[in-house]
Amino acid sequence: MKMNRAFLSFWNHGAEPARLDFFRIAFSLGCLALLPNFVPLYSADLPDCMWNPPGLARFLLPDPLGLDTIQYLGNGFVVALLFLAVGLLPRLAALICGCLSFVLLATSHAAYFYNTSGNSLVLVFFILSAAPSLGSTISLQRFFKAPKDFADSEMIWPQRLIQFLFFFLFFAAGMSKILAFNSWPDSENIIAILNWSRAHYGPAHVEPLRDGFHNFLVTSPTIAHLIGLMTIAIELSAGFFFFAGKFRTLGVLIILGLHLGIMFSMYFTYILICPLYLIFVPWERLTFLRTKSQNASY
Repeated sequence: MKMNRAFLSFWNHGAEPARLDFFRIAFSLGCLALLPNFVPLYSADLPDCMWNPPGLARFLLPDPLGLDTIQYLGNGFVVALLFLAVGLLPRLAALICGCLSFVLLATSHAAYFYNTSGNSLVLVFFILSAAPSLGSTISLQRFFKAPKDFADSEMIWPQRLIQFLFFFLFFAAGMSKILAFNSWPDSENIIAILNWSRAHYGPAHVEPLRDGFHNFLVTSPTIAHLIGLMTIAIELSAGFFFFAGKFRTLGVLIILGLHLGIMFSMYFTYILICPLYLIFVPWERLTFLRTKSQNASY
């Protein structure tokens, strides 16, 4: 019983109620900045034999989307993001954003590659659309709608769920490396991955610092093996960081270091996962708008 109470308390207490609205604003603006990653126009009008969206999208999008359709959906996505950012019908705007982002991300699969990190954005939009308190502290709708009191749990569980999603993505990546094959961290495999990423994602021009670091790694089997082991260790520890509140911020910083290391050494980054980091920023501390919540943990 004591463990059950602690688990429920974790989802109902210990976070700033206003954090969700600050995140809503920053997250929406972040997605607007990354809009080109949602709408790769070169993926439209593909032959049927090349159209193979991932997962559920292949059943909902049986045929390629035309350029005009993608453009209309992209414009609608921008409008919905703006509504979500300013807080006008935020829950409905979040639901529309989730549906549109799901479709727009699916269009990029066949022509280039599917950015699987974008799945996390789709889920975040749906979590926001289900949050009863969304827009209750900072939004334009407060000027047109009488404020309503919400329990702490109604304000906090969406934050916790988004934080869980962030850490679970990395934990699942670590588990997949172990379950797929136990030789993933071997130096030969890591070097092969680095060489493949350089060939497919590296720029045509020379980048002395980046190229020098890459060449050092692919010619240092021991270092490559240690990097493989460290990657799995960090990803598997993500679950611990989530449930250990005092170490949550440390975990985010460690994962950020891993993310930056991937970007620097492998010439690509999971760019669409970046907005998820915003749920850990203490936005309410950076403004004059403060809440009365105490003992908040981040």
